[in-house]
Amino acid sequence: MPIIPKVDPNLDPFQAKPVTPSESQARRAFAARNNRHDSNNADLSNIEMPSHWAVPWADLMMVMMVMFAVMLATNLAERDVSDLFKKDTNPQPKQHVQPPPPKSTITQTEPQDDVRTKEKTPTEPNPVDQTKEQTTQSTPINPAPPTLEKTDAGAIPIEDILRLSKNLVTEANLDDIDVVLTDNQSIKVSVRGNLLFDLGKADLKPEAISFLRDLSTIIAANNYQIEVAGHTDNFPVSNPAYPTNWELSAARAARVARYLIQYGKLEPGRFTVIGHSYYQPTVANDSLANKAKNRRVEIIITRYTYNP
Repeated sequence: MPIIPKVDPNLDPFQAKPVTPSESQARRAFAARNNRHDSNNADLSNIEMPSHWAVPWADLMMVMMVMFAVMLATNLAERDVSDLFKKDTNPQPKQHVQPPPPKSTITQTEPQDDVRTKEKTPTEPNPVDQTKEQTTQSTPINPAPPTLEKTDAGAIPIEDILRLSKNLVTEANLDDIDVVLTDNQSIKVSVRGNLLFDLGKADLKPEAISFLRDLSTIIAANNYQIEVAGHTDNFPVSNPAYPTNWELSAARAARVARYLIQYGKLEPGRFTVIGHSYYQPTVANDSLANKAKNRRVEIIITRYTYNP
C-alpha cells in the first residue's frame, strides 16, 4: 500500500515553500470575501429583473390609441343619430321627390279611354226577338265586346235563319245539302259532292245557282259574319290553274263567296274565305262515295255581328 505524505496547510500547493502567518491570514480573508460575493450572486439570480423601458411605453401607447379610436367612433355615431332625428322632425325636403305627371300625358290617355268605352258599348237587341231583349235587360253587367257580339243585329234572329235555311233545302229537294247548328251556335250549310262544281274545276254549275240566290237573300236579312270554307278529297290535282288541292279548295270557296256578295249585294267585309285542301275530311277517303262527301263547300253563318 503506498504511503501518502501529509501536506502542511501552511504550504503553497504550487510552491513547496512554507507560508508565513501574515500571508495565511490574508488568504483566509480573501477566501471569505469571495464566499460572500458568491452568496450575493446566488440571491440576485433568483430575483426577476425588470424588462426594458420601451415595452411598457409601447403598451401605454397602444391603450391610448384604442381609447382615442373608441372616442372617435362614439362621436360619429352620435352625429348620425342626431341627423336622423333632424330628418324625421323636418319632412319638408320630401316634397320635391316625385314631381306631378305632365298634363300632356293625361290629355293623350283620355281619348283612348273614350275609344275603349265606345268599343265596349253593346249592340242594341233586335226588337222582334222579345225573349232575347228580356235576357239582355236582366243581365246588363259585363257586356261582350262588339267583335264578339252574339245578339242579332239584323232583321232575322238566328233561330229563324236556321228554320228558313232548312226550309230552303227541303223546297229545293236537294239531297247533297245539310244545314246544322254547331256547338258554338253557328249555322253551317254544307254543300257536298258535284252539286256546285265538276271534278277538278271551280266553276259554279247552273243547278246550284238558284240555291245560292235564295241563300243570299237570307244572309242579306241579317248582319252576321260569314265564313266560306272549301274542302277537297285526296285525289291529286296538278294543272296550271290549280297546282295542288290547296288552290282548288280556296278557289271554290272564293267563287261561292263572290257569287253571294254580287247577287245579294252583301258587304264583302262580312266574308272570310278559307281553303282546307283534303286535310279535314268528314269520312275516310277510301271509296268514291266517301270522296264525294269530302268534296264540299261549307257556308257558316256565325253568331258574331259584323261591325265595319
